[in-house]
Amino acid sequence: MNGPRLETSSSETPHYEGIFNPNRAFHATLLSLERLENLGFFRAEYLNVCKIDLSTLAQARMNELIETLRDYEQAFLPDAEGMGRPTQRP
Repeated sequence: MNGPRLETSSSETPHYEGIFNPNRAFHATLLSLERLENLGFFRAEYLNVCKIDLSTLAQARMNELIETLRDYEQAFLPDAEGMGRPTQRP
């Protein structure tokens, strides 16, 4: 028996893809850099710089996404105050 399946509306799908696809691309790029390192075509020091820069870029993107979601929460969730949902984080 299969586990529960999450159903999303077609209007939500692009939002999830917008989060997932860049993360998948960052991961694939890191794997490619590791493959290049294993092949020995480039010095490990140079590839490590690329890995660090890529990881920094991925983290900056994630931080920006989190900030955008917090701004969205603050702008649109005060209406949910009466529904028992907290609108402020500790």
